[in-house]
This record gives sequence, C-alpha cells and structure tokens, in this order.
Amino acid sequence: MKNYLPMQLVVSLVFIFPIISYAQKTDSVATNTSIPKFATLYIYHPKGDFVGDFKIHLGDSVICKSKYNSKHEIKLYKEGKTELRVNSRQENTVTIDVKFGEKYFLKCRLLSSDNSLIPTIKLTDTLRGRIEYQEIRKVRDSLKTIKALDTVPQRNTIYMELCGQAGIYSFSYDWLFRINKKVKNSVSFGLAIIPAHWDLFVIAPVSYNFLFGKKNNHLELGIGPTFFFQKFTNWEYTNSSVGYLTVRKDYFLFASPKVGYRYQKLHGGLFFKATLSPIINIVQYFGVVKFKNASRFNLPGSIRFFEPWGELGPVLPWTGVSIGYSFDFKKKK
Repeated sequence: MKNYLPMQLVVSLVFIFPIISYAQKTDSVATNTSIPKFATLYIYHPKGDFVGDFKIHLGDSVICKSKYNSKHEIKLYKEGKTELRVNSRQENTVTIDVKFGEKYFLKCRLLSSDNSLIPTIKLTDTLRGRIEYQEIRKVRDSLKTIKALDTVPQRNTIYMELCGQAGIYSFSYDWLFRINKKVKNSVSFGLAIIPAHWDLFVIAPVSYNFLFGKKNNHLELGIGPTFFFQKFTNWEYTNSSVGYLTVRKDYFLFASPKVGYRYQKLHGGLFFKATLSPIINIVQYFGVVKFKNASRFNLPGSIRFFEPWGELGPVLPWTGVSIGYSFDFKKKK
C-alpha cells in the first residue's frame, strides 16, 4: 500500500499535467483570438462651433471630411505611430501610437482667430470622447465605417509584362496618384533590353493611365508612347568582294492605347492586369549603314511614317499580361 500511493500519484501527474497544459494553451489561444487585429479611431465634429468642414489626412491619404455635427468610425489595421493632420498643414498634427484593440477619440473644431477660422484636431480621453461622440446625431453625414487597411497607401508597383506595350516583354514601374478621386491615375515606365549576338534591342514603354472602380478591381484605360532602338552589326561586301563590318542604328516610335482589367489593392500586395494594347506604328527612322574603316561605302538612312504591319496597316492588334507587387518606399515606424 505504501508503494502503491506514490505510484498512483506519479501516474496521475503524468495524465493530469498534459491536460492542464493543453487547457492553458487553449485559453491562451482563445485570449489572443479575442483581441481584434485593428484599432478603432472615432473622429467627430460636435455642435457649438462654427459651421464649416475640413479634410483629415492620415499619412498621405484623406480618410474623411470633418463636417459640422458629424462623426466617422475608422478602423486602423496597422500598429505603430501614425500621424493625423488637418488638410496639408504640418503644424496642426496629432500622433497616435496605434495598438490593436484600443479606441481613440479625435475631436475636430473650428476656432476663430484674426477674423479667420482655423481647423484644429486633438485627442480626447475615452470617457469624454465616447459621451461627445454618441451625442452627435446623424444629420449631414451618415455613420461611416472606413477600412484604413494601412496608414500609408501603397502607391508603387514593380511588375513584369509579357507582350503588352513593349511588344515582347518589359520590367516596369507604376506610380499611383489621385487615389482619393473617383478616377485614379497612374504613370508607368518600362524597360526591355534584348541582346542578340552582335545586335541589340532596347524598348522603353511609357503610359498614362486612368483607373475606374472601387476597392481592388479596376477598369484601366491608358495611352502612351513606346520608344524602340535597335543596333545591327553585320558583314557587308562591296563590288570587290571585300567584306567590311557595318553598323546601323534604328529608332522607332510607337503609340500604344490600352484598355483592360487591373487588380491592385490600396494597401499593397499582389498586382495583376490584362490589357488589349494595339501597337500603332508612328515613325521609323532607319539609320545610316556605316562601314568600318570604309566610310566611302556608307549608305544613307531613311524615315517612314505610319508604315504598315504587313496587310494589317499601321495598327497591330496586341495584348498583354502583367504580374507584380505593390508597396511603399516609406519605412515602417
């Protein structure tokens, strides 16, 4: 009996300890999952001030317009220090150290100074802010919940395009702007370098784009020039059957309108687009054929406008597919 009790105790601990550990882990997981992965920012403009409105900036983007007797609810999906400011005024700023699960109340006011109205913002304590926020009736603005997935819009995109504006392929950079407008805009630049034995081809597409649509899916319309350079090195023979090394440099200019679908998230990540992008032959300059060490044999260059692509005329039907990644250059705080 004396030997049985310690053995029973040991066996009990062997079975009970894993159960207790599992219960603690489960409780810890449940506790972690109960914390939301965002912070909530309540912006409000109470009665009693001068009537007017002004924009609130979060990072580089406008998140709402503060109007008299209005309120907004904004979810922040990025932790760390975040700067809020009025319009483009750097002197009137509020910095919040965002932590998931927390609630922040930002009070907006219009103050009179020297016969002018000055917009101001400041953080208020949770108790006072909640009371003032709840007192505001939804008169001019309905309550809005805005998903600010990132404090900084991811305007920059690097992508690879197959076929498309460059004809064969290109590595391109796209910069997104006017993101707070109904029609967003972007500018893209690309480059393709194709060496072929002694020859060289360089293609540089440029495009100005208009993006229609909300959230991640957009109709893209764009137009821009494509610059094409080619260098040929060859052996040419004269009437005396003597071979000379020749070099010819050609310069072409194409126009490339486009229409297609673009998938791009404002807060960054996967970038994809598919477009119809016909190539219009505008100008072709065929350079002088230069004979090395025998310039007397040089052949003159020529220039052509709207040269047809075979039987298709100067417009070549073409398509393109692109895939890349959107990001921002700013360092995270």
